[in-house]
This record gives sequence, C-alpha cells and structure tokens, in this order.
Amino acid sequence: MNSSMIFPFLLITLLCADTFIFGFSYGLDRVKIPLSSLSLISCISGLTLTLSFLSGDRLLTLLPPFLKTCLPFAVLLLLSLYKIYDALPALHRPKGPLTSEALSRKINQKEAQLLSWNEAALLAVTLSIDNISVGLSIGTCHLPVFLLLSYSVLIHGAAIWGGWLLGHHLSRRCSHNLSIISALLLLALAFAQLR
Repeated sequence: MNSSMIFPFLLITLLCADTFIFGFSYGLDRVKIPLSSLSLISCISGLTLTLSFLSGDRLLTLLPPFLKTCLPFAVLLLLSLYKIYDALPALHRPKGPLTSEALSRKINQKEAQLLSWNEAALLAVTLSIDNISVGLSIGTCHLPVFLLLSYSVLIHGAAIWGGWLLGHHLSRRCSHNLSIISALLLLALAFAQLR
C-alpha cells in the first residue's frame, strides 16, 4: 500500500477523534448509546465524509495548483488549532460554549441517561462538520468508493463505541490529553500538505 492510499485512511481515523471524545464523555456520564443511535451516528458521519471526499475530488480539479496545496493546509491547520483550543482548558473559560463537552451536553437534553435517535442525528451532523470541510478541501481519488464508505462508517462506529467504553474507566482529564494528541497529529498532517 503506497503513501497516497495510507493518507486517506490516516486522515479518516484522525477525524474520528471527536467522535471518540463524544463517546468518551457519554461513557463518563453513564449515558447509554443504543445500537440504533450508534448505527445512525456512524452511517451519517461516514456518508458525509465519503460524499465530501468525492465532491472534493471534483472541486480540486477546478482549482489552480497553488490552491490545491494551500487549501488543504489551511483547513487542517485551522481544525488542529481549534482542537488545541478545545483540548486545553486554560485557553477558554470552564464550560465554555465552543468546547466539545459543552456541545455534547446541549445535544443530549431530553433523557439524560439515553442518547435518542434525534439527538444521535444531531450529534452526527455536528461531528460531520469537520468531515465535510476537510473532505471538500482535500478530496481523494485513491480509494474505491465502497472501501472509503465502509471504512468511514466502521471507524466512526468503532470510535464512538470505544470512547464510550473507555469513558467508564478513565477520568475526564484523559479526554483532554486524547484531544491534544489528535490536534497535534492533524497539525502534522497540515504541514505534510506543504511538501
């Protein structure tokens, strides 16, 4: 497998860090995620990521070569800077409105101990914003559509389920450490676009 095929897999995996952290926060709060809600989140997130990658392919053919390098760099750089902000509580006030934790609490309002279908759909759309922006700016033509879609759906499902399981066993502080790691990896991917 060459590096042009490894890059999309790595990027998809890193984009699931938010999904993992949302699952982790629900696990910490002992919020149950039914299989139907888990499936809905992974399908919506995987489908939007796949569609944005495919649309990005077409978008990138219309751009001059200079922008093909700068646009992916800028999107990944901004995304990694936001994730660094989100991961470091010293950069924002406690329970600030622009953090992953605050967003997860706003989404799950009806029944505090169960993630409903409506809340799962809203969460999936929220998690897909990063996917859409990165997919449109980077695109990929190196993977078959079925492989891209399958991997996206499976990795999103595994991320939220794994985060939920881990949330039962680890402290809230660890979620910040996981966020900073994914932010730094996205930052490295941003600079890799410049070569």
